[in-house]
Amino acid sequence: MSIHIEEDGRADAAKPPPFDYLQALHSALSNENDPVKRKQIEAGMVFKWLREEPLPFLGQLRREKPIFSIPAITLVTRYNDVVEVLNANDVFSVDNIAPKLVENVGQNILAMNDSPKYEHEKSLLRLAFPRADLPRYRQIVVEEANRLLAKVGIDKPFDLTGDYALRVPAGAMARYLGVGEIPTEKVVAWTHALFHEIFLNPTNDPAAVAAARAARQEALPLIDAIVAARKKQLAKSPPPEQPSVLDRYLLMQAVPETYESDEGIRDVILGLLMGCVDLSGGAIVNALVELMKRPRVLRDALNVVNVEDDAAITGYVLEALRFRPPSTGVTSLCVRDYTVGRGTRHEEKIPAGALVMACSASAMHDHEHIDAPDQFRPGRLPSKNYLFWESGIHTCHGKYVAILHISLAVKQLLRAGAPSAIDPLPRVHGYPAPFRVRLNAAEG
Repeated sequence: MSIHIEEDGRADAAKPPPFDYLQALHSALSNENDPVKRKQIEAGMVFKWLREEPLPFLGQLRREKPIFSIPAITLVTRYNDVVEVLNANDVFSVDNIAPKLVENVGQNILAMNDSPKYEHEKSLLRLAFPRADLPRYRQIVVEEANRLLAKVGIDKPFDLTGDYALRVPAGAMARYLGVGEIPTEKVVAWTHALFHEIFLNPTNDPAAVAAARAARQEALPLIDAIVAARKKQLAKSPPPEQPSVLDRYLLMQAVPETYESDEGIRDVILGLLMGCVDLSGGAIVNALVELMKRPRVLRDALNVVNVEDDAAITGYVLEALRFRPPSTGVTSLCVRDYTVGRGTRHEEKIPAGALVMACSASAMHDHEHIDAPDQFRPGRLPSKNYLFWESGIHTCHGKYVAILHISLAVKQLLRAGAPSAIDPLPRVHGYPAPFRVRLNAAEG
């Protein structure tokens, strides 16, 4: 009998042969002739695997069918092809999500294709939300994390998701944006409803639509009131030494070239919150789950959290997320016929109107571009090994903020104690369900 050596050195019986996803799909369709039902079966199975077993499913596609098409979607799985799709902004557009974005969070740069309007809005965002704010934002995140951890204590069960992972980015980002007086639980509830409807509700489930509409209706007057009050205050007082994002947008109204209406500022604030909380909260949970799955790696991570330089723990967090990313990839609409992977044996013509997912989760495990992708290696270089926030012109503007608050949330929790799971480790990737853990006092 062959032996498989686990990450922490334990020897177990050999793993069974990998599940054959393509054969399973073929078998499920073999006795169904109704074209409508065939499409439903295909989509149901594929999206279930993407949600629950993305890496093994995408691994088989990467080896056997790198560009995999069903009527509902085309999955692009190899590194070069994923990067090609992410950067072909004239071919792959955001028109598939733009209507929902505009309806739920207003005019948002995520809803804009490359255009002068997009460049103008992006420029304003760079001025109001500069990378130079990272040291100040770091302090806000530490304060939020420690405040929440003080309520948890040692050896007491708590929900890692609801009591901590979602609340750290929600509270920290609200404070940084300038709307910190909004209760964190409201920010978490609003952003989940909005994010789910915009990105995770392709069938337009009426309950999700209604929840998002209710979230927007509740959020708008609260944010409007904060914008109006802050605008009056800035008119009477000199600009603060450490302006919030809201402060900067309001101060920029004095210059025609940088003017944004109060309603536009409100929508920017809501959009930034929506884009931050669910994905970051999921990433915090996912990173800790992957560390807990690897006892030796977790011990190593615990040994670096007291180092002042955040780079050490960031290396562990990014590598953990490579194995359990908060998102499988970026879905876009192909606006004209286009051949992906031209010149390769797997090149495929994608027709105009097709939905295409550039599967970054798969690209980060492509043996042709990632050295030993099955090994957990903290601090991998170059940074292009990690594609969590990359999407051409829509590469996340808050990328460095996201890396910071995800890594710091993990760091501060590990400083408080070693986590151990009470509930089974979750299988489903993406938005995390409640997951109970406890913190154990450091040994010695």
